[in-house]
Amino acid sequence: MRKRALCILLMFILCLLPSCDSAEQDDDAPKNIADMYFVYYSNKINAETGNVTPLCTDPLCSHSDEDCQFVGVATDGYTGDRYGNKLIYTGHYWIKNDDPNSSLAMKAQNAIMSYDLLNNKVTIHLDLPSNGSYIMQYYNGNVLTQLMTAPDDIEKPKSEDYIRQLIIINVEDHTLTEWPAVTFPPTTTILDYTGEQIYYADAALNYHVVDKKTGTDRMIDEAELSDAAMKSEYIYSRLVNVPEDENGVWKRFSDGSYRLIIPDAMDAKQVGDLYVYPMLNPEYNTEYGEALYYQLDIWACNLDGSEPRKIFENPGNIYIPYFFTHEAQAAGNHFGIPCLEVVFKEDGTREILHDPNNGNICSFFTLDTLTGEYKTVAVTKLGTGVQSYPAQ
Repeated sequence: MRKRALCILLMFILCLLPSCDSAEQDDDAPKNIADMYFVYYSNKINAETGNVTPLCTDPLCSHSDEDCQFVGVATDGYTGDRYGNKLIYTGHYWIKNDDPNSSLAMKAQNAIMSYDLLNNKVTIHLDLPSNGSYIMQYYNGNVLTQLMTAPDDIEKPKSEDYIRQLIIINVEDHTLTEWPAVTFPPTTTILDYTGEQIYYADAALNYHVVDKKTGTDRMIDEAELSDAAMKSEYIYSRLVNVPEDENGVWKRFSDGSYRLIIPDAMDAKQVGDLYVYPMLNPEYNTEYGEALYYQLDIWACNLDGSEPRKIFENPGNIYIPYFFTHEAQAAGNHFGIPCLEVVFKEDGTREILHDPNNGNICSFFTLDTLTGEYKTVAVTKLGTGVQSYPAQ
């Protein structure tokens, strides 16, 4: 599988960068290449064919964390966000260890990165603090990053001692803009970013505006929203401490109204012109609990919640995560998500076909939301080669 050629729409070109930076490019390639592929464990999965291709095509690369730029891309299914042809995510790379108390020559530096599906390149946008925390939120190709860093001169810093920064990354042109230190919660839904203001809705659906010039966060009425914020649409889940007839996925529409569009659903993902969402299959009497994967059916509805229909009926051996928030991906009209595929043995026991906890091969589920055709593919994780530090 790893030896298969890349999609015929792409061709290899040689470049003068290190071997792991080898790029693929075709002047005639379509610009909507992100609609053609899922990315899982540093592999591309063709949404149409299910063919799996490693991102790193260098046969001499060890694919270890230390020397391959592709290790960690979309690790374990998490993609952060997708903008155009780019995946935005957090990962790490290796730098010289200046700690005199450590015997290690190198250390991992966490960073916000993006992977470009069009030219097969990883870009490091912003290093993240090792002695603090961060919150990332996305809007239209921008990453709004709140950093909290402990000061070096205070041994046991309190909350008020932390240095706060708000940095906005434009992943398209790789620019960083530092804002006054304004803190807004991780449950924020970004409605608009103008360059001078950030409009958002909090978990209680109150509207706010953050102003760059004054460094203030002010609650506002709907009439004070920008045009883009006024027309923004987004979905969110109401699952806890709500009446039974309000449980499910809600949507804010461009006219400012809110409506329950998918009753009893835990989560949803926009795929093309549909919302795709998981539902329990009553045949298996599965109850939501401590497990991470379930024998779920997959349903879809139009973007206004109309015409709900089942598009995948679980055959009983496909286990899928209940929450699509991070793991699920959309590639055109195709839906993809990590899964567990079970094989039932003659003695009545079951065995996971590709157990991620026992080996370096995992299963990935793909579904054509228009036809209902589905596949499961085996993906080999990178990072299993010889561990070696890069040259200093």
